[in-house]
Order: sequence, then C-alpha cells, then structure tokens
Amino acid sequence: MIKTERPSFSFSINSRPVIRFKGQKTYVSTGDSDDMEAGELVTYTNRPSRANVQPKIGDIIFAKMANTSKTFLVDDRLSKMIFSTGFFDISSDKFDNRFLYYLIQSDEFDGYKNAYSEGTTQVSISDKRLKRISITFEGDLEKQKIIASVLDCKLSKVDSIIHEIEGKQEYLNALKNNLIDSAVTGALSSENKVESNYSWIGKIPVNWKIRKLRFLGSFQNGISTDSSFFGSGYPFVNYTDVYNNLVLPFEVKGLVESRLVDQTRLSVKYGDVFFTRTSETIEEIGFASTCLKDISNAVFSGFLIRFRPFSLEIMNPDFFKYYFRSNIHRHFFVKEMNIVTRCSLGQGLLKNMPVLIPPVTEQIKISRFLDEKCSLIEQLNTVLQKKKDVLNAFRKSAIYEYVSGKKEVSQ
Repeated sequence: MIKTERPSFSFSINSRPVIRFKGQKTYVSTGDSDDMEAGELVTYTNRPSRANVQPKIGDIIFAKMANTSKTFLVDDRLSKMIFSTGFFDISSDKFDNRFLYYLIQSDEFDGYKNAYSEGTTQVSISDKRLKRISITFEGDLEKQKIIASVLDCKLSKVDSIIHEIEGKQEYLNALKNNLIDSAVTGALSSENKVESNYSWIGKIPVNWKIRKLRFLGSFQNGISTDSSFFGSGYPFVNYTDVYNNLVLPFEVKGLVESRLVDQTRLSVKYGDVFFTRTSETIEEIGFASTCLKDISNAVFSGFLIRFRPFSLEIMNPDFFKYYFRSNIHRHFFVKEMNIVTRCSLGQGLLKNMPVLIPPVTEQIKISRFLDEKCSLIEQLNTVLQKKKDVLNAFRKSAIYEYVSGKKEVSQ
C-alpha cells in the first residue's frame, strides 16, 4: 500500500502564502504538547519566522521530525491557528480526509517516514524525501469513508482514555516543575527573606547570594563541522540529549569524527551544564542538562553552549541540575531576548544571567529533597506512560489492520 517509488504520489504538500490576519492566533510549534490551546499567542507582525503554515479545514498536519506522532486533522478550530514550518500541511483529491489522517498514523507510513529522515540535531524528513513515498489503495472513496468511520467508532473511547492519561501527566509535570521552582528559589526555606531586586525571582533567604553567571564559570560553544563527519567516530552530545533530559545521558547515541584537539577543547565533564542555543520560540531557549559523569572522547553540538563551573564546591551539580532546569532563569531570557533577538541564545546574554547561590549545605539538602519527591512523581508518570503505550499500540494495530485491508469492511 505504501511504497518508496516516485510515480503516484497521491497527496500534495501545501505551501500557501500566509494570509495577513488581524488580532492574535495561537502559534503551534512541534515542541508544544498536544494541548495546542496552550500555545503562544502571536500577531501577524510579531510572529516567529517559522510561524508560516496556515492549513485549511480538511488538511492534515503532521510533524516533520522522526519518531513523533504529532498528526492532526484540521477542523474549524485548528484552521484558526498558525503552525510552525516544522509541520507538513498536506491534502489530497484522491483520498478521504479522515482516511488519510489515519493512514499517516500507521506504522507502515511511520516506518518509511523515519527511514527517509536525516539530520544531526533534529532528525526529520524533507519535502523532497517525503515525495518519494507513494501511496496506493484498492478501493474507492466510499470504502475509505467506511473504514474511517469504523476507526472513528473503535478508537473514540481509546482516544478519550489517552486524553485523560495525558491530562494526569500534565498535572504531574506541572506539580514537579512548581516544586523545583519553589525549592531552588528558597521558597521552602525557613530563613528570613529579603528582596532579590529581580522581579522574576522575588524574595530569597537572607543567607543566599546572587552572582552573574560570568563570575561562576567558563563558556564554550560546540562543534561546527560538515554533515559528512556525523554518524561514526566518537560520542557526540546533540541538541535533543540536552533538551529532553534533566541529567545528560551517560551514553549518548550520536557519533562524530572529531579530532583530539576538538575532544580537549569541547570535552564533556562532570559538573558541566549544557544550554540549548536555538529554538522556535523564546520559551524553549536555554533548556539545560547537567553532566553527572565524564563522557570520554566526547564533543558537543554547535547548537549548545557549555558552562563549566570554576568550583564544584560552590556549585554542587546535584543542586544545579534542578536550578538550571527550572523556569526561573527562563523568565530572564524571555525579558532580555524581546530586546535583543528571538530564538537564539548567545554567550553574552547567558553570562549576564543572575544566579542564586545557596550555602552548599542547603544545596545538598534541597537536591536530596527534590531527588526523593521527583522520583515519586516520575514513578507515577511511568505507570501512566505504560498504560498509554498499551493503548497507543492497540490504536496503531487497529489502524494498520483496516487501512492495509487485512480487515475487510462491508460497503
């Protein structure tokens, strides 16, 4: 049904010019959760440059990134939003919209999409490579509509339960984030509080200090090299290793042909903190991941900035893995980057970031408290994720059986 042949590519990629709109639209990036209502509100003039996809009702929107299930059938509500160019906007005059929506979620299509994806930091499929996937289907539009209706019926309850699980996961994540924010700013401390002179930080314990990050360590941008050097060689810390993790994975999957001089200058050592430099929105800039174990012979991506503390006796990594992952300092980025530029974090701005420094004994106490509480939250999240995985597997299986014709429907 799905082939990697050029001839009969049965849907088209829409590249309509963005229509000038009045007021505000919700901007949806590939990094947003499935609750798209929570996206950033933008106007036509201040929207990010990537906010350049305006689908019509009936179009199918799906993410270009590999290994992601972000696929939406555009209804009246979604047609009023504006999407990132990280999404494909497609339509077809040969397929029923709902049938095509399900087909794109099938394992078969997903397998071809992932196989044809490429990239070193964010693996995704290009327009050109997507067009190499050909779709054929034995049956008319009426049969497609029947299959889509059967799947609507079979999956409505499943989708409802998945939605409930995702709501619980969002609650747990918000609970964890609020707990971290409170702990690393001293809100849980019994010490007397004084004004920090930073509105986004508020009052802090009297025995805590604030110092600019430039006085606490050194900074280094990552490697910049030709794409032909990636895929083999030595360990390579990429953007997603940092964006997706509080603690840097001890074993990273990326590889790059790096030289000894690169491995020395761009090393990955215990206590290092890596910040994401670029993203679609300001809110996603400056995500940090802390290294808690040396990675031998490793280098890191040019889309990252490494901060290396002068003294781990002043900056305990177990505390600062939480501090730099909190939302507190991101308020600073948002405030300052509205003046400087969008979607790119430079060393200059990072160096000027005010950082809270509790006494080391308190750093250790807070990190142990957060380790315990966050571990409990993660355990609950893991249980929910396992339930969600089972439901998604059932969903994938049902879609495959019907869109592939393995299960017949009567017309």
